Amino acid sequence: MSDDPAATLCKDAAPDLGGLENNIGLRLRLAQLAVFQDLIASLRPHGLRVTEFSVLMVIGKTPGLTQQAISAVLQIQPPNLKAIIDGLRRQGLVRRSPVAADRRLRALSLTAQGRQLLALASEAHAGHDRRLLACLGDADVPAILEALKRIATL
Repeated sequence: MSDDPAATLCKDAAPDLGGLENNIGLRLRLAQLAVFQDLIASLRPHGLRVTEFSVLMVIGKTPGLTQQAISAVLQIQPPNLKAIIDGLRRQGLVRRSPVAADRRLRALSLTAQGRQLLALASEAHAGHDRRLLACLGDADVPAILEALKRIATL
């Protein structure tokens, strides 16, 4: 047995979280980490990151949006979104077209390859959602979503 207090402190003792175990912010962060780890693993076989999937989904559901609109709805900084869109274009998944009302703007749409990849990745995303819902059990999902929306307005 060691007389070293540091050795005693480091000996696999469960840390006292000092009340943090009941902190909403910590619980949200830990849940976010778990959700993203599963989602990242789900999308990896399709060669997509979470933000790329989100951008493809928004473009696929609302073709003709501008980068500015996507930036606002997904809260991605414009320079970061430009890099994402440029990468998706290089992969042949997204195309830009001039907007008739303002030729300075570019409307985004998916290519046939983009639509095909989005369909496959959406199946993987649906599996992720099923696992997430299974974790929630009989919880009131609409109430949870509403609470998360309210928190997001902080």
